[in-house]
Amino acid sequence: MAQKKKMTWAIQIYYISLIFGAFAVPFLSGSLLKYVALLVLATWALYRFKTCITTYDLLFGAYVLVMFFSIIYSLNFDATKQRIITNVQFLILLIATGSFLYSEKEINRLKLSLVWASRITAGVLLLVGGTGADRILLNGSLLAEDPNYLNGYFLFGTIYAFQTLMVGNKKQKVISVIELLLYIYCCLATGSRGGMFGLFLAALVALFISNNGRNFLKNNIKKLSAVLAISIIIILIIPFIPETVISRFTAQAIKESNGTHRYEFWGWAFQIFKDSSFFHQLFGYGAGAIRTIFGSHGYLAVVAHNLYVEQLMEGGVILSIIYFVMIGYLLKKSYKRKDFFSFSIVCGFLMLSMSTSLYAFKPFWAIMMFINLRRETDNTITKRY
Repeated sequence: MAQKKKMTWAIQIYYISLIFGAFAVPFLSGSLLKYVALLVLATWALYRFKTCITTYDLLFGAYVLVMFFSIIYSLNFDATKQRIITNVQFLILLIATGSFLYSEKEINRLKLSLVWASRITAGVLLLVGGTGADRILLNGSLLAEDPNYLNGYFLFGTIYAFQTLMVGNKKQKVISVIELLLYIYCCLATGSRGGMFGLFLAALVALFISNNGRNFLKNNIKKLSAVLAISIIIILIIPFIPETVISRFTAQAIKESNGTHRYEFWGWAFQIFKDSSFFHQLFGYGAGAIRTIFGSHGYLAVVAHNLYVEQLMEGGVILSIIYFVMIGYLLKKSYKRKDFFSFSIVCGFLMLSMSTSLYAFKPFWAIMMFINLRRETDNTITKRY
């Protein structure tokens, strides 16, 4: 019990500190969250690195192995090496946190810690965020995050508040409405279209997948009421958002901007893939090498702003298949447990991945870690020792 309690506290601190992933530590390598993660590993060390390998650990391990292989032929050795190091660090964190059994009470505490990560991020954005082109941004010298990525932090709180709005008591529903107002305002104020689509899909999945009781009519009334509440919140918020920012969300603006040139980048990528040898189609050009891939083929040295496109270019069909198997496992595991909170959030991150490169995005990794945590009723591949 003491082992679980200490590890649970360590993970809670890590989750609550997720926004530290956007905080650069002066004179040190990486973000502040990287050093918070050492607390989890130190807790694991207290128990002599007790280990239990889960199915997801094996899948993620295979994912990393393909990256290791790609360093042999990578177009950018340093970028591939860094990508490998980052993913190995997360694999160790996955194994460390997944090697203990957690009670439902502990799981709920960890879930609330993720929700608090959303609340803290929203507070930080509103208190210390700057502005640019009328958008609210985290663009400081030490604390900075891309607007699309920033909205990923809000997924936990948004889905939790939305679910509570459908099943909570009156007091909880009032609090949920206030929280949803906060997250929707932050999303719209950042002007992030990718973030908006991610939050919308996650909420939509939560709406349709949830089952709030056996009474069909009552269940659907609750869902309809939740949708109505969100619609009213959006109507109330829009007048407080500058017109220049709101206009970003129109179909015309998206079309005229060519998806902020994303469609053009994707076209380049598919042309490169089409012209590549069978080997490179199968194994890619090296993990983390997307800029070099574009540059070496005569295009601008940019990222594709799409995880799936970059995955295909960097790791080929093989890495892409492994990645989708990993995602499928997360969805299957959370659905089987009736953990619709996690299921909806993974769907939100999948949508967000359409316009961002979520390779080492700590909130996405946090929900992966949360699903990977073994619960007292789960079966595992290996026995604990």
